[in-house]
Amino acid sequence: MKEIIDTDYKPYFILDINKNVIDCNSSFVNLTNYSEKDIIGKKSGDLCSLLKINSPSLLADIDNDRTYYIFTKHLKPVEVNICIKHFNNSTRYIFFEKHSSWLDEKFSFIKQIYSNNKVGIAIYSFNDLILLVSNQRYLNFFGKPNNKKNLCIGKHPKYVIANYVGSKLEKAVLNVIKTGRLFHCKKYKIPVSKSLDSYWDIIIDPINMDNQPKYILVISSNVTKRVESEKIIIEQSKIIHQQKNELNTILQNTTAGISIADKLGNHIKVNNNPKHWYDLFATTDDEIDYSREYYDEHGNLIASGVLPVSFLFDKKNSSVNQILFKHGENKVYYLINWNPVFTKKGQFSMGIITTSDITCEAEKQKQLEKVMAMHEDFFSFIAHEFKTPITTINSTIQLLELVYKDQMTEKISHGIRTIKRNTYQQMRLVSNLLDITRAESGYLKIYKKNYDIVAMTNLIIESVQPFANSKNINVIFKSSISGMIIAVDDEKYERVILNIISNAIKFTPSNKNIYVDISCDINNVYIKVTDEGPGIPREKMNVIFDRFGQVGSSYTRQGEGTGIGLCLVKLLLNAMNGDIKLDSIEGEGSTFTIILPNKEADANQLVKMPEFTDDHLIKALNIEFSNIYFN
Repeated sequence: MKEIIDTDYKPYFILDINKNVIDCNSSFVNLTNYSEKDIIGKKSGDLCSLLKINSPSLLADIDNDRTYYIFTKHLKPVEVNICIKHFNNSTRYIFFEKHSSWLDEKFSFIKQIYSNNKVGIAIYSFNDLILLVSNQRYLNFFGKPNNKKNLCIGKHPKYVIANYVGSKLEKAVLNVIKTGRLFHCKKYKIPVSKSLDSYWDIIIDPINMDNQPKYILVISSNVTKRVESEKIIIEQSKIIHQQKNELNTILQNTTAGISIADKLGNHIKVNNNPKHWYDLFATTDDEIDYSREYYDEHGNLIASGVLPVSFLFDKKNSSVNQILFKHGENKVYYLINWNPVFTKKGQFSMGIITTSDITCEAEKQKQLEKVMAMHEDFFSFIAHEFKTPITTINSTIQLLELVYKDQMTEKISHGIRTIKRNTYQQMRLVSNLLDITRAESGYLKIYKKNYDIVAMTNLIIESVQPFANSKNINVIFKSSISGMIIAVDDEKYERVILNIISNAIKFTPSNKNIYVDISCDINNVYIKVTDEGPGIPREKMNVIFDRFGQVGSSYTRQGEGTGIGLCLVKLLLNAMNGDIKLDSIEGEGSTFTIILPNKEADANQLVKMPEFTDDHLIKALNIEFSNIYFN
């Protein structure tokens, strides 16, 4: 017989003998927020799951004195006692809600839990560790897929936290329950994957009600980024410490002395090099030792009473200076590097001083200078010994041509011209060899002066026209600029141009052209000499500027040569901070491009030189074109 249900009674539902829910009153609906449709017809196990009662067997073992938690449709916990009444064919479960069973009525901060996502907050029941309430930040502690509220609320941690059983966290929770004391772990590690861990700052604090532990408050915060940053900082600190030790080892074992000068000029040793410190910085009883003498790199005595490095201190610029230290018979050369250090605002902070004993190098430099002086004397001697007989022969020929010109037969005149041409050729060979040797040994002297490179080149081209005309060759000069003043050694430049044009005339067939073109950009001036000769094979272009580097006999039938002219050209241009490039197509011709810096000489670079005279140019022409046979 169907029982009559009083809707004003305490919340309850009824199970039939098959454990099916057959009825519930309106109070139960109001308590759980579920509708009758959601409740009636469910199996007891399904109802337990709906209300998040821990176990379906719970309904068979109800303890009237025990407190239970059920959860509403909105996942709010309700603290209840449950009473059972048995009838013939049914069982009634009556729920007695505890006074102020809602947590948000007990704790004013509960309402803020759902909106506060800065830290994870959760409340568990003390006795059975059922999760009663939490925010989403705390649920993220569980990791996917257990970070959803409907899967976690009402559950024990072992069902939602991976590897919880036997973990440090379980031991900590059990210890809190046992002792009633707060637990705080700043870096609790939770494996996310095989190669990835997350770290959490966790506080577990028991909460008492009526002097009895009732709840457990858990506060968690993901500190993975902080922990990873700390790991990086620790690793970097280890590296910095290791590098500091390595640097200290290097500093203490280097032969250089290293010190720091502060804003007031006080000196602080960085490494232990007592000899450098004593020689350059130390004083005796706060007084300077006047028996020590210091000379700058020019040999000037540094005034007494001034520490040798003090006059180097420029708070704006770095500097490198050489000092000679004398103390009795002792002489030491020091190289001093000064490097100022500035603040972010550009103000002087300190200066770093490094000192090196370069006595051995300085002595070697002196010996080298002596050797170089001997080389120069040798060059002068060789030049004199070679050129003196050639000059004598040339002077004798000029005398014969001047005095006995009318008495010479054609055969004698021809012989005189041959001798004269060969003397010029020998003079050219001697000069080239000596200059190549000077250049390769680093003793070639360059005298730069500001010249109009366009006018100078035009003058040289006009001077070679007679030689070109004798072979029916046109030398065509053009310039994209009307004038250009640059620093150049006129004698070296003249030899370069004459050598290249003489080669062009030598290898260009009759009735052909030679083009000379001048252009410039912001950095360089370009002088291009283009001929219409046989060209140069590609495989020979790399050796054309080597000493004795000739193209081949088939290209030299029109004139004689030693193969050192273009080698000297490149060396002369390199000495003037210039260069030369070659473009050639075999059977069509070659283009040599002279490259010179587009820069004027400073006032202190100007050297007084002889004027650029026609007599000088004629002599140079005779020498440079002496190896060309004209018809």
